[in-house]
Amino acid sequence: MICLSVRRSIVLSTCFHINRRTDSKHKHAIALYTKRDVFCLVLDSASDLEDWLQNLLFLQHGQDLAPGEVLRPNYGKCH
Repeated sequence: MICLSVRRSIVLSTCFHINRRTDSKHKHAIALYTKRDVFCLVLDSASDLEDWLQNLLFLQHGQDLAPGEVLRPNYGKCH
């Protein structure tokens, strides 16, 4: 495991959108959209991307998640 220093922290509940991002440089990326900026996480594989996306969405939704609810991006919900 590679340890890197923390550059920035993002409160996931303040993200109004978390989703896959497709661009020409990175095949497996997730974008976290905040009021001021977009932050991207680049992953090694499609399975890593899916794992990270589901975990980020779970953390974003927190206690609002009903049992068995399908995790989806939180479009347009600004705090």
